[in-house]
Amino acid sequence: MVPKEVIWYYGSFSALVLLLAIVICLFHRLKRRTVWTDYAYGAGTWIATVVVKILLAILFFYWLRLIFGHPLPLVMTMMATGLLTGATECVGTFFIAKTKRWQTASWDSSVAFGLGFGCFEAAILAAFLLLGVLMALFQDQLSPDDARAIASIFTDPDRPLTFFAERAIAVPVHLLSSVLIIRAVQARRQSLFWWGFALKSLIDAVPADKLTMPILQGIYFIFGAISFVVFLYYFDWVEPNEPNKQNIQET
Repeated sequence: MVPKEVIWYYGSFSALVLLLAIVICLFHRLKRRTVWTDYAYGAGTWIATVVVKILLAILFFYWLRLIFGHPLPLVMTMMATGLLTGATECVGTFFIAKTKRWQTASWDSSVAFGLGFGCFEAAILAAFLLLGVLMALFQDQLSPDDARAIASIFTDPDRPLTFFAERAIAVPVHLLSSVLIIRAVQARRQSLFWWGFALKSLIDAVPADKLTMPILQGIYFIFGAISFVVFLYYFDWVEPNEPNKQNIQET
């Protein structure tokens, strides 16, 4: 049986992540006068590219194991994982940015897209964790096998904190990468796309299961901090020089 205090501990952090994801998008929308469809495009792109990434990962790693055997060399696994993220999430964002709607989108709409991408991911993951919390509250009504499966979610006392930290880091990474790719299309600068591609590919190439938790979280923190600082620097440079583009309007 999972103690109630542990269940509420997990539930509090997952609910906080879900709430912050919603509040961040809502605050940005009210502050910058964007429209909800900006965020919906980002969220929809996340859904589509993650589904494609999962399917490609199954096929690609099956093919690699047939050729190189199991287990795969760590370097190969890292490269494959990172490139799959770049080839799906970044290329998917690129194709969305190539549409007429996003070629003429304002800076604020581009930021809304990135927030929709990153915050939706955080919200979905938090919702799944909350579902586990809800089931744990009624664990006495579950079968022994189901109860044990639910209990396995709550074995790591550090997981709520690391989950919160990882989501706080992932949002600025998704935001910066999305903005760079959209601006790459608008400004016709390939280098911006490749910077966004490299950012996501590198962070997903980190072998999370091979590192100790302090080292892993330290690496993630570096990625998040760099993304946040670069985004603020880019914001200060872009917004004063923003062409006379309007936020996307509802039609």
